This record gives sequence, structure tokens and C-alpha cells, in this order.
Amino acid sequence: MKALGRHKLLFSGALLSALFFGLLFWVNYAKIDATLIGVFRELLTLPMLALLPILLFFSLRSWRKTAWSFSSLDVFSVGILLVTIVTLLVASV
Repeated sequence: MKALGRHKLLFSGALLSALFFGLLFWVNYAKIDATLIGVFRELLTLPMLALLPILLFFSLRSWRKTAWSFSSLDVFSVGILLVTIVTLLVASV
């Protein structure tokens, strides 16, 4: 039960970070310039960027502990995190 909680926590963290950066791209694309959105964007962008490699490390470590099983949530966590990181790298160029 404890392991399942760890997998769910890593998956929800990966999903939350992908959702945050997706919303960040959408706000910039739609040119929404609200003060409250700008405050949250400035407060949360750096911690979310720092969280990406940390979540990736722990997701890979957790996936390795499940003997690289493709039926665990860790596969989706690693996939979401890699897609988010690659998207951020491509978008910054």
C-alpha cells in the first residue's frame, strides 16, 4: 500500500507540472495579462522547473524498483516528465 501511494504521488506531481507548464504556454499564447496570474507565474515557475529533474530522478528510481514494469504508473510519470522537459527545451530555442 505504501508503494502505491509513492507511485500515485510521483504521477500526480508529474501531471501537475505538465499542467502548470501547459497553462503557462496557453496564458502566453492567449496574451492574458492579469496581475494575479502574473504573480502566481513568477512565484511558481522556478520551483516547478527545479521540481522536474527531481521528479524524473525519483520516478526512474521507483520504476527501476518495480523491475521496469510497463504496467506501473511510473512509466506514465517518466513519459509525462520527459515530454514536458523536451517541450520546454524546444520552446526556449
